Amino acid sequence: MPTENALTSDATADPCQPANNLKAAAITGRDVLLHTIFQSVSECVKVFDKQGNFLAMNRAGLEMVEVDSFDEVEGESALAFIAPEYHAAMKSINSEVLKGHSGRAEYEVIGKKGGRRFVESQSVPLSDTSGEITGILSITRDMTPTRDAKIAIRESHERFRRMVEQLPAGAIAIEGEAVFFNRTTEEILGYSSDEIATLDDWFSLLYRERSDEVRQLYEADKVDGFPGRREIKVTCKSGEIKTVEFAGYVDRESEIWVLHDVTERKKAEEAVKLRERQLSTLMSNLPGAAYRCLNDEQWTMEFISDGCEQVCGYSANEITDGSPTWAEFMHPDDRERVWNEVQISLKEHRSFQFVYRIHHRSGQERFVWEQGQGVFASDGQLEAIEGFMTDITELEQTKQQLVQGERLAAMGKMLSALAHESRNALQRIQSGVEMLKFEFDEASESYEDLRRIAGAREDLQRLYDEMRSFAAPMNLQISDCDLSGIWKKAWTHLEPAWKPRAVRLIENTADSDPVLPVDSFRLEQVFRNLLENSLAACSDPIQIEIECVNSDVDGQPGVCVSLRDNGPGLTEEQRSRIFEAFFTTKHKGTGLGMAIAKRIVEAHRGTIEARNSSSGGAEFVLKIPRAKP
Repeated sequence: MPTENALTSDATADPCQPANNLKAAAITGRDVLLHTIFQSVSECVKVFDKQGNFLAMNRAGLEMVEVDSFDEVEGESALAFIAPEYHAAMKSINSEVLKGHSGRAEYEVIGKKGGRRFVESQSVPLSDTSGEITGILSITRDMTPTRDAKIAIRESHERFRRMVEQLPAGAIAIEGEAVFFNRTTEEILGYSSDEIATLDDWFSLLYRERSDEVRQLYEADKVDGFPGRREIKVTCKSGEIKTVEFAGYVDRESEIWVLHDVTERKKAEEAVKLRERQLSTLMSNLPGAAYRCLNDEQWTMEFISDGCEQVCGYSANEITDGSPTWAEFMHPDDRERVWNEVQISLKEHRSFQFVYRIHHRSGQERFVWEQGQGVFASDGQLEAIEGFMTDITELEQTKQQLVQGERLAAMGKMLSALAHESRNALQRIQSGVEMLKFEFDEASESYEDLRRIAGAREDLQRLYDEMRSFAAPMNLQISDCDLSGIWKKAWTHLEPAWKPRAVRLIENTADSDPVLPVDSFRLEQVFRNLLENSLAACSDPIQIEIECVNSDVDGQPGVCVSLRDNGPGLTEEQRSRIFEAFFTTKHKGTGLGMAIAKRIVEAHRGTIEARNSSSGGAEFVLKIPRAKP
């Protein structure tokens, strides 16, 4: 984000600004608005550093210290323009402001040309985005006319009236029930002093239906002590509603109220607030995150919208604090490619657009689509990168599924033709083997050769069957089934494989309702594959534990089934590739069993995950929603 103070940013020369700010880039509409307010207010507005030296001052301030350009006072101590007898008090007030408090002071200003003004200042601390106090903002009003007015009121009523008439701001004098105000006030309100001569006129004409309410507020303030300033809406003679700021000065004999028409300022402030609300609403509803970052290898974020939590799982504050950095999210295999593409785009002053992978806070690998461009200063120097990113994991997965579906459809057609052409040949092989068995003795080598031929034919037939099952469309036959009954059926069918071995199957369904709408035949294939893998991977004694609990599946009610064994566990390669087609560690495996299992689970709108359990063995976790697929 831009680092220049909004009050001092401008792209054109201004005698009220530091020279280095004249080199700033084109400012935003909001900055223009703030700059206009800063320069147009009648009060002196000053910004000091922590040592009390001038950093910025508006035109009213330059007039107060009697200089023509800010260059004449830039970096100079403010104490140089304050009468010496006030120095100690000013240092004490500034010290309190730098501790986080506000401060108010009255003192005498001595201008460069010798002019003296008695002023009132209100000071507040300035902080950066991290909350650290970096300086002081002070608004100073020239109180000399008011002080003179008090003296004039005590000396003479007519003299008092002449003084009020000559004040540069709107002024109202109240003596008892009588009201007098100057021409500036007449211009603001549209009423003359003759039309509003008493307090009753004042309240009835300016506040109308609210006159009683405001009169009561005024009387209460007289008893409790008038506040330093109060903003209130008044109805002008034209019917226009204006917001005016009153500052009251009261002595025993009379009241003086200085008023400023702040209608335009309030409108500007409301416009800024509205724009900020609109921007905040827009940012909050983006299907992703807008950002501004530095062009470094960590992609240090200066700003990122709250939508980043949907993308990566971390809050905006965590990312802008650099814990972690955006580069740490990115998949190691994509970092160099992304860096190179961005650098080329920045060099050519064009936008960039690409897709890359990140590691989500949940541990998932997600796909991110990002578009952005460089932000350059007027001298061509790169200031930052701004852009937008969104999670397109589901879209990317859908694309991959479409590609896989096309491949499977083509494979299915090929396999159907191949199986059709091969069926007769396999049957002839089987018939020939059966006939030849009668020609040889079972103990002979030739008979053993026939057994191997028959086994090879069965392996080839199984390969055709599994590939056809993998490639064929997944048409589910759904009915309400007990999952525990399904895995028990799969276990029973595997009895020839586990009966001769030392095997223990532990089942735990106490914390779940395992009944839900599924295709029992297909899920039996899944459990059979998982159980076969555990039996093949484990040495005796074997312990297989199946646990079923109620769970959420993508925010929907469902069940979670965990199957754990006491085998050697899975290697990193096995964990990452176990569901790939044709990946296998078995000597006789086709590598399609787990790929088919994954297709079946996903057809039920569920998920299946492979990992190592806390005890070290392999663990497969199935999550299946209760909603009918």
